[in-house]
Amino acid sequence: MKQPAHDLTVLISGVALLLLTAIVYYSALPGSFQFDDFNVIVNNAKVHSWSAWRAELPSMRPLLKLSYLGNWLLDARPWGFHLFNVCCHAVNVLLVLALGRQLFAAQPDGVLIAIIAAAIFALHPAQTEAVTYISGRSITLMGTFYLGSLVAGCSGYRALRLVVSPLLFAAALLTKEIAWTLPLALLLINYLRVMPARENVLRVVPHALVGLAVVVLFFFTPAYQRLFQHSISIRPLLDNLALQVDGWFYLITRPLLLLQTNIDPELPAHPLFSTFWFAQLLVLFIVLLLALQWRQLVFGFGLLWFLLQLLPTNSLLPRNDIANDRQLYLALLGPAWMLASGLVTVVTQKLIIPFATLLMVSLGIATMTRNRDYLDEIQLWQSTADQSPTKARVWNNLGYAYQLAGFSAEARVAYQHALHLDPDMDRARINLLLLEPIAAPAK
Repeated sequence: MKQPAHDLTVLISGVALLLLTAIVYYSALPGSFQFDDFNVIVNNAKVHSWSAWRAELPSMRPLLKLSYLGNWLLDARPWGFHLFNVCCHAVNVLLVLALGRQLFAAQPDGVLIAIIAAAIFALHPAQTEAVTYISGRSITLMGTFYLGSLVAGCSGYRALRLVVSPLLFAAALLTKEIAWTLPLALLLINYLRVMPARENVLRVVPHALVGLAVVVLFFFTPAYQRLFQHSISIRPLLDNLALQVDGWFYLITRPLLLLQTNIDPELPAHPLFSTFWFAQLLVLFIVLLLALQWRQLVFGFGLLWFLLQLLPTNSLLPRNDIANDRQLYLALLGPAWMLASGLVTVVTQKLIIPFATLLMVSLGIATMTRNRDYLDEIQLWQSTADQSPTKARVWNNLGYAYQLAGFSAEARVAYQHALHLDPDMDRARINLLLLEPIAAPAK
C-alpha cells in the first residue's frame, strides 16, 4: 500500500505546487515588453505572420519563433506572452516533480526530496528572468521539451523512451541550442538509477542520433554560422576561460544563494592569476570537494547536474555577457535536489514541514517582489542601475526607457551618465543626439 500512498502524495503536491506557482507569478502578468522583447517580437516582422515565419526557414530557434507567432496572432499585447511563459514554468514544475519521483524512488524520503526540490524550482527568484522576462521564454520553453524528454526517457514504456523522448529532445534543440546537454543528463540520471553501463549507453543512442541530425541542420543554417563567427570574435579562449571563474562565482553567490537578481549584472573581470581570481577559484574548488565527499549520492548527482547545465553558457564558447540569471533555470535543479536532500537528512521529521514552509514563503515573497520590477521599463532599469551603478549599458537603457515614456530631461541625464562612465559608447551618444533639444527659456 506504500506506493499508492506515495502517488497520492505526489498528486496532491502537484496541485499545491501549481497553485503556488500561479499565486507567485500572477504579479508577472501585467508586465510590459522589455529590452530584447522589442527586437525579437514587437519590431520583428518574422514573427508577425505565418508566411514570414515559413519564408525564413531554416532559421535559428524556429519553435521559439513559432510560439511568439502564435501569441502575436492571438493577441499582440504583452499579457498573453507573459501568460504563456508562466504556463510553461508551471508545466516545468510538474515535470520536475515527476522527474524527481523517478530519480529518488529508491532513496529514503525520496518523495519528500522530489516535492521540496520542485517547490524550490517553482518559487526561487533566480527563475524570474526566464519566466517574467518575455524573451526568457527561450529557456522556459526549451525547458519544457528538455524535462519532458527526460521524464519520457526514464519511463518504463519502450515507445516513450525510443520515440517520444528523442522527438522532445529535437524540439528542445529547435527552441534553444543549449539543450545539447540532454544525452549527457540522461546518462547521469541512468547512472544514479544504477543502470548497467551498456544498457545506459544504448538508451542514449537515439538521442545522440537526433542531436547529430539537428547539429548538421544548424551547420547549414546561415544564422548559426553568423552566431558562431560572432562568438569566437568576442574574446580569446584563455581570457574567456578566466572569465568563467567570475561568472560561476557570481551565479552561485548572488542569484542562487543571496537571491540578488539582476537583469544586467555589473561583473568586473578580475585578471587571470590575480589574488581575487584565485580566491574565487579556491572557494569554488572547496564547494566542489565538499559536495562530492558528502555521504549522500544525491549531493554528488546534484552538483554534476549543476555543472552540466552551465557548460553551454559558461565554458569554452564566448558570450557577450559573462553571466545572466536565466542561465540558472535548469541548473538550479541540482542545488534544489541537494538542499532538499540535506533538509530531510538534518531536520527532524516533526520540523521538516514547518521549515520547508518557511523556505517556500521566503522564496515566494522574493519572487513576487522581483516581478514588480518588470511592470515597466523605467522601473526595471532603475532597479538595475541601483545594482549596477557603474555599468554604462544600464544607464543607456534607463535613458531609452525614459525617452520612450516621454521624459526627455530624465533621459538626457541618464545618457550623459552613461557617456561619463564610457566616453566611447556610441549608442548613448546617438540616443542623446536624437533627443529633442530642451526648449530655450523665454526672453
